[in-house]
Formats: sequence, C-alpha cells, structure tokens
Amino acid sequence: DHGSSLIELGAFTVPVQQPHHVTYFVTRVVVGFSDAQAAQYYAEADRLVRLRHIVFEAVFDIRPDAVTGELRIDMLQTRIERQLSTRLRDLTVVQLQMLGVHDVPRH
Repeated sequence: DHGSSLIELGAFTVPVQQPHHVTYFVTRVVVGFSDAQAAQYYAEADRLVRLRHIVFEAVFDIRPDAVTGELRIDMLQTRIERQLSTRLRDLTVVQLQMLGVHDVPRH
C-alpha cells in the first residue's frame, strides 16, 4: 500500500526575493518512502523535525529563474527532491501542493 509509505510534512511558506517585492509560496509537502517501515521510521517526532529542516534548507535561498524571472512549483519540487534524496536513500517521491501565492511589495 503506497499510502502507508507517505508522510505529511505540513505546510511551508517559502519567501522568494524579487526586485520590487517578495513572493511567498505556501505549499504542502508530502514525502514517500520505499516501504511502510521506512516511513514509520521517519515519521517519529525527532526525525520528522529533521525532514522539515531539510526542506527549509532546500528552499531557504531559492531565487527566481535568472532568464524568465519566474519561480514555478516544479522548480521548488526539484530543489526539495534533490536535497532530500541525497540524504535519504529510502525516499521515493516528493509531492508539493500549492496552497497559495502572495506578493508583498517592498517599502
């Protein structure tokens, strides 16, 4: 059952610095592992905090595309997948669901 190998990491707010404003992406992150036993291992509180920390690290200083000036959810997903998969050999999937995008002008 693939559902039993998924872990909900919750919502993340990712600030992206733009020239005249900051764009905040609010996204829900779910990670999947090779089996339910691996998921159970990472679902324990201290390891869950570590997973969330790795996601925050992955997106901490993300910038929009230098050519187009945009940031798409697939760019976020690729960055998070790359960071997590280098540290977690059991990881099989990262799912991002966009919950909202907010632009806040600089003053």
